[in-house]
Amino acid sequence: MFRLEHTTMDKAKAASLEPTIKGLHDLKSAWLDDYSINSTLRNKFRNEKNELKEMRKKETQFKERHCLSKDLKLEPESEEDSRIAQNIKFGQDPSDKSLSGILKKAKKSSIFGDKHPVSSKLKSENSIKLLKKVMRKS
Repeated sequence: MFRLEHTTMDKAKAASLEPTIKGLHDLKSAWLDDYSINSTLRNKFRNEKNELKEMRKKETQFKERHCLSKDLKLEPESEEDSRIAQNIKFGQDPSDKSLSGILKKAKKSSIFGDKHPVSSKLKSENSIKLLKKVMRKS
């Protein structure tokens, strides 16, 4: 009798908890394949380690080639750096064309006085400002 009463209660309890158990089972099956997850993660770390090793090797070769201190930390190369280096390599002006425009304006403006003292003062101040800008940029 005891067994019969408890069996029906156990079945009712199992039926009420079935959605919860299914949810837990699905979660467990998502994490069940620990080996493949761990293997993927190890491969990722291994690749990162090899990339860092290769980058350090290139840095040390660069430092030795250019007689730089081994304690010097090099920043990663940016696109702007490579663009400027290519312009210098091929003999082009590494700066923008706006700098050449500023230089032309500075060359055209007069540093000597004109007939009107106010305008000559403004022109000379403008040429000084332009020259200062050029000097700061170079």
